[in-house]
Amino acid sequence: MSEQTMSRERATEALWAGLRLVVVDVETTSSREHGTKIVSIAMVTCRGGRVQGQWSTTLNPGVPISRSTTKIHGLRDEDVQGSPPFADVATVLLSALTPAPGETLVLAAHNAAFDIPLVRDEMATAGHTIPEVPVLDTMGALMGLAGVRPAGGRGLDALLTDLGMTNTNPHDARADATATANAAIELLGRAAAAGHRDITEILTTVEATTTLTQAGARPGRGHGRGDVASAPALPDAHTAAHAAVLGATPASRTRTAWVSALTQCAQLRCSHAAARVASAKPGPDYLAAALTEVLVRCAETQDGPGVATILDAAGPILERIGADLPLRERRRRALVLYGQWATLVEPFKRCKGDLCAACREDRPCGLDTWPYHLAGAALGEWKKSTVLGFMPLSGERAQAGAGVWRTWTKAGHAPLADATLWRCYEWWAADSKAISGQLMAQAAWTAGARHPRLTDAYLTAIAAAGRPADLTAALVVADQTLATTPRLGPPEHWRSLQARQTWLTGTLERGPTRAVEALGADGNPVRARRHHPTAPVRARAPRFLRTKGMGGQGPQR
Repeated sequence: MSEQTMSRERATEALWAGLRLVVVDVETTSSREHGTKIVSIAMVTCRGGRVQGQWSTTLNPGVPISRSTTKIHGLRDEDVQGSPPFADVATVLLSALTPAPGETLVLAAHNAAFDIPLVRDEMATAGHTIPEVPVLDTMGALMGLAGVRPAGGRGLDALLTDLGMTNTNPHDARADATATANAAIELLGRAAAAGHRDITEILTTVEATTTLTQAGARPGRGHGRGDVASAPALPDAHTAAHAAVLGATPASRTRTAWVSALTQCAQLRCSHAAARVASAKPGPDYLAAALTEVLVRCAETQDGPGVATILDAAGPILERIGADLPLRERRRRALVLYGQWATLVEPFKRCKGDLCAACREDRPCGLDTWPYHLAGAALGEWKKSTVLGFMPLSGERAQAGAGVWRTWTKAGHAPLADATLWRCYEWWAADSKAISGQLMAQAAWTAGARHPRLTDAYLTAIAAAGRPADLTAALVVADQTLATTPRLGPPEHWRSLQARQTWLTGTLERGPTRAVEALGADGNPVRARRHHPTAPVRARAPRFLRTKGMGGQGPQR
């Protein structure tokens, strides 16, 4: 077993110490007359990073099951005719959601805003109050904490695909709950391997709600995992136009029409804009030029959410800019495109109120993420020599602060430079070279980079020994980075670093620790032994073994 595998196992074991995770999933029926009722519910219990129990049942909602929801989960009136009402199984949920003494209980779901309020309301109707426990949403910020960015969105299917998992029976409560449980176990394992070994810290970082405070899905939210919330109604003509695909060598008139249609996608905050761009046949450089035209139109009308919608759709295209060109030319084109887009994007901040497609779906906003996509093209080639050229880890060039990162930063490309720096760190981690990743995080800090995720990696390495001096040094690093203005990158990254700062402060307040393999129930290193008095006088070990009843033979050598 490799050292990295053993390290992840120890981190995962520390995270799961004293933790019980209960994953819930429901299937429903909805109508204007009767509202939304649960027709099937499942719970999966996880301990020690493994699924240990499953429970599920169909329920009689007391109202007809609508045809539209039957098309989703397949349940009909006759399928639930002999099933119990929710009130008859409420005590089962009360028992499952009541933590044992000394146990940390967390309730999890995929798209918790859909499942949890429904369970809470049904419990109230049955005359019970749901116990207040933390809620962890696998569709939320936990993905980012684990370094997972599904290409297909934030739905359960997209998450499972990214994790290399499958769901044998989608929209079946038991199958969905089991799939969500396996996904949650993997996400928590990756988060633990990244240094997040305390479930309380994780809940703080992802801004977890509780069963009593979890808000319901906003109006218009569908049943499916990761469906669009409050999506604006799209005109029939616009929806029909999505069937048209831009050909590989379009005529000028066709190109103009496609740009106008994509501009309308931006204006409507259309969640299908990404599909329109992905289906286009021209190369990435051609499409980047067309997308620039759309961004210019949105910027001229001060349409920030429209800009964000296009940036979100452009992600896969940005990764492939200049893919067939030599390294120097590819990098040049990426930097030119960054300069053009940064000027257009700079006036706009993250969406508030009027949301882009990504923000409605609770995904990172395109205004924050587009440099991370362009970083792939900007670096040019993902290989050791290129990564070391971007940020040298040792030698004279490292001491002199040389490297592509410094060149780009001095040229005013700091957001792109920091985004590429983080992608380099991820490359080291994916190549099973954790030590090189730590060295790069240290080199980046020394060079002046203040990327929150890199800082988190650096101070995690500093604090690993657990000594007060190490924890204090790590806290200084966190404080200096959090004082940086302006803060570049997604807000989720900064919240994660702030949670790490809080954890360091709390660990220091609890007292000094010593570097040992054993971890306490809270996932923190075992406390150092405290002596009394402060400076004890140690007795020397006896030179001879003292014995009794030796018949005058005296002590034995």
